[in-house]
Amino acid sequence: MVSRERERPTFALKVEKKLDSRRHSKLKMEIAILKAVNSIKQCGGEEKQEKAEKFLRHFTEIIDRAKKDRYFFLVMQLVGKSLADLKYERRERVLSLGTGLSVSHQCLEAVQCLHDVGYLHRDN
Repeated sequence: MVSRERERPTFALKVEKKLDSRRHSKLKMEIAILKAVNSIKQCGGEEKQEKAEKFLRHFTEIIDRAKKDRYFFLVMQLVGKSLADLKYERRERVLSLGTGLSVSHQCLEAVQCLHDVGYLHRDN
């Protein structure tokens, strides 16, 4: 987490070291996807507004991005606790079935949103 000097908001910061062995930066791809998704959010029209609201639930806004020497940086809106944090807060360190199903449903909705903007998700 990071924050601006003299300001209250806290942001999420991702840092990726440039590797000569890696053909493509994962963070650069994430930035491209977030930019595409954010462009959908800013579209007008009632139907597009409904679609934009669906996207708002699953993707954060880019605050800033940079490339410095051997690192890529992405600063984005901090939207809440991570799944790891939520799991850690539970006595058994396990999420409930209901929470697991809810998270799974949200993940599927997010993947559908990615498909709607022309991206395919794959694990490698």
